Amino acid sequence: MQPLFTAHFQYTLKEYQKFVSTIYKKVLKIHLRLALLAVLILLLAFFTSDISVKIGFFIGVLLIPFIFYFSNRIRSKKMYLQMKNLQSTSYDFSFYPDHLEITSSIGNTNLPYDKLFRIIETPTNFYIMLTKQQGSILIKENCSPELISFLQNLMQQFQK
Repeated sequence: MQPLFTAHFQYTLKEYQKFVSTIYKKVLKIHLRLALLAVLILLLAFFTSDISVKIGFFIGVLLIPFIFYFSNRIRSKKMYLQMKNLQSTSYDFSFYPDHLEITSSIGNTNLPYDKLFRIIETPTNFYIMLTKQQGSILIKENCSPELISFLQNLMQQFQK
């Protein structure tokens, strides 16, 4: 059977870091957890009478986003560098009416669409998620307009 659409992807550190960042924001909702942490720290500061402790709490709240951003970048780079098979492998995506096939030198995967966890769209990419933290990257530049439309329609099935 001929696929409806095909696309190609080669992992890069930049794309992997964008993937990890998107998962933290859109799936794991880390930004909400960080905001809750900031509110709790500010509440502690409110009930503290020592001005130097209050200043320390406020500085801590201001540093939370920066600490998270840089630790996320460092951690995702370390993970990427540890996964040697990702760095040299290209992936070919074949989209059929009822499933997706991903082919690479390290293996083949056949994924029925109803077994996917979710599809996430960003301005530059699609992330085809198998679980909350595992998925495949598909760069929109490598997709035909018809494939983009197909994936957007497929995404609507997960929003029901």
